[in-house]
Amino acid sequence: APDSVDLVPVNGGINDADIRDLLNPLTDPSHVRDWIETHCLTDMTALLGHVTARFTLPEARIIVTGYYQVLSEQSDPNYFEPLLNAIGAPWLDFAGNDLQKLAITNIVDNCKVFSDQSTTALQNAVNDANRADGGGWVKFVSPNFGPENAAFTKATAWVFGMDGVDL
Repeated sequence: APDSVDLVPVNGGINDADIRDLLNPLTDPSHVRDWIETHCLTDMTALLGHVTARFTLPEARIIVTGYYQVLSEQSDPNYFEPLLNAIGAPWLDFAGNDLQKLAITNIVDNCKVFSDQSTTALQNAVNDANRADGGGWVKFVSPNFGPENAAFTKATAWVFGMDGVDL
């Protein structure tokens, strides 16, 4: 029953954008920005409108969780191709080291754009929801992970702990 709920965790955006497209070395950062605007701001604002209408406030606290950089400049580049193959994202057979470096740079840049700009968009969606209901019951929680916590880094990856995994 909605009046018995005291915490509603909400997450969304990256699954709507499709991680395979985010990790596609041919995806332009402008497309990533468009996905963020659509899914992390517009769609999240609409979702939060439904959530705040459904649950009894202030008894129910609503927490929107943010994202961090999936792959970073600290990620081991040897894992990019196997990861993309494992999730069904395209990885072209890049002939030449320079093209491979460019592909990895594009993937890392898109991951950073998504991490940074989705944080702003999700916070704005939370702000919009709080203005609409007037109570401030919706909170944004950023993981505050750095590039060292992305997948395949020397430091411990806090979510994508895939070190040594046979992809």
